[in-house]
Amino acid sequence: MPSKNQIIAEAFQSVRDFLNTHETKLDSLKERSDKVEQEQTRLEILEQRLNDKQEQHKTLLENLDERTRHLEQIPVNDLLNHLNKFEQTLAYLNELEAKWNDTDTRTRELSQLLPTAIRQATQELESKNTYDMSELTDSLQKPVEDCVKQSINQDIKTFADALFPVMGPAIRKAIQESFKSLIHTINQTAEQSFSPQGIAWRLEARRKGVPFSEIVLQKTVVFQVEQVFLIHRETGLLIQHRHREGLEIGDSDAISAMLTAIQDFVRDSFSSDQTEELDSIELGDYTVWLERGPYAVLACVIRGIAPMELRTMMRSSLEIMHARYGMLLQQFEGDSQSLQTCKPFLEKTLQSESKKNAKSSSTSPVLIGIIAVVLLAILGWAYSSFQHNRSLTKYVDALQMSAGIVVISTKHQDGKLFVYGMRDPLAADPLEIAQSFKLSNDDIENVWIPYQDLTPEFVEKRLRQHLKLPATVSMSMQNKVLYLTGYVDSKTFQKLKQQLSNLFTAGFAKFDISSLRNVEQERYVIIQVIEKTKFYFAKKSNEFIPAQEKILETLVKQIKEVSALSQLLNQSVRLEIIGNTDGIGTKLSNKKLAQQRAEAVLNWLNSRGIEKNKLMIIQTQSIRFGENENNPNDRNVTFKVTIKSKQ
Repeated sequence: MPSKNQIIAEAFQSVRDFLNTHETKLDSLKERSDKVEQEQTRLEILEQRLNDKQEQHKTLLENLDERTRHLEQIPVNDLLNHLNKFEQTLAYLNELEAKWNDTDTRTRELSQLLPTAIRQATQELESKNTYDMSELTDSLQKPVEDCVKQSINQDIKTFADALFPVMGPAIRKAIQESFKSLIHTINQTAEQSFSPQGIAWRLEARRKGVPFSEIVLQKTVVFQVEQVFLIHRETGLLIQHRHREGLEIGDSDAISAMLTAIQDFVRDSFSSDQTEELDSIELGDYTVWLERGPYAVLACVIRGIAPMELRTMMRSSLEIMHARYGMLLQQFEGDSQSLQTCKPFLEKTLQSESKKNAKSSSTSPVLIGIIAVVLLAILGWAYSSFQHNRSLTKYVDALQMSAGIVVISTKHQDGKLFVYGMRDPLAADPLEIAQSFKLSNDDIENVWIPYQDLTPEFVEKRLRQHLKLPATVSMSMQNKVLYLTGYVDSKTFQKLKQQLSNLFTAGFAKFDISSLRNVEQERYVIIQVIEKTKFYFAKKSNEFIPAQEKILETLVKQIKEVSALSQLLNQSVRLEIIGNTDGIGTKLSNKKLAQQRAEAVLNWLNSRGIEKNKLMIIQTQSIRFGENENNPNDRNVTFKVTIKSKQ
């Protein structure tokens, strides 16, 4: 009988064998499980490939269907094209019929073609050297005569104004054939200053207390037009005014108003039918002659007795100005700039006539000639010296008025003007000032002591030189504080800040750069916000999730602001739009959905004013697909901003 220990040992052996057997079975099951998992993975890969093939076949079938429909529609499209052309032709014929039946339209078109037809008919006759235009003139004679008669009956003044530039010269020519001259020169006297007459004139000038030149003018000049005014007839406004050189004149606008007021007073007080006009006005030693046209009045201020030829010249000039500038004269409202071209006609009327010698002078002509030459030489030298000294005086005055230049003293030595003083290096160049007065180094000698002008103008100039400010930055000094305004890039901003800090440490001046914009830094902050922005979409859709409109509107403002800041730096901006998915489905479907989401955002931004050339869709390097879990945070569109310098 086995012992107790043997029984226990056998029991343990049985248990061990049982465990070994089950362990072997478990290892076998584990190997089978691994094989099953491998088969399952292979089946999933095969399934994915099958799905891809199905998508490709589906796309291919859709393309084939589209091509088939296109082939089927080709004959129909040709027929439709022919029908469209027929409809267009029919519509054109209906339009022609409507125009033919519309009398007003035909009349309007004929009025546009008639001038061209007449001009072409005339040109054809001239090109054929055929001067028999009786048929053409006969056809136009009756309508033109009727038009002229009707115009005269309706408004004779308008017809007369139109013929004013033509009828005036014709009438004057007829009168001139009968009357060649009305006033001749009287009282012949000599002009030499050393003749007895000249001495007598000097004594008369001293006795009367008037300048000798005025006595000479009275004795030697028959007449002289000193001023001429062109006045708007309706409003009395001064159009143009000319006068002789060296003549002291008053307010030309006031004189124009005075002449108009006198004319209105005379017409209102003494004219029974309000149509009579003044022809001349006597004002002391002066006579004012007036000539009128439809739109302007020409007034000449005359000293002495003028001949009638002057009035003829006035009429001629006034008629020419009406012929050339009639529309501008009629519509004149105070702007004389548009009628500057009238000045030559006004200057033409500034006539004068001197008296001729009645008898020869008692002084020897040879002696008079010698004295005249000597006097001319003396006068020339005196005038040249006077002009030179005057230029030197003006030069010194200009130096004293120039900022940054202090004139201490001047002296004349060896035919030169020596100028001593102090000059800021940034002040105007004295040589350039001298050249403006026609002076050279042979006329002047400058001795300058350098100094620094502390006025704000020169302080700003020195600061601008030291800081080398770009053109986009403005600078000003107020109460010893330097203010900088404008925009710069980051590098320039830091450089200016450091330079100003050094100046402030040295006790030069305080500065304020609160209005100086660091455009690059501002743009960087906005770009960071843009690139953190995300738009979310519904599951398997390219439609925005609601309540994102404010984010979209903010994005539009940020893009426009970045574009404006980049424009200041001469750079261009491009917004890259990247579509993303949660990976549910195949790779092809996820790629297509990501593209659709990016396009949806691009079209929305473009509809809000962002140019398409600033927008670009970018595909991600790896397309997420084959995911089992939904992740709403991955269904979005993100952005990236790229900056590029303009060429």
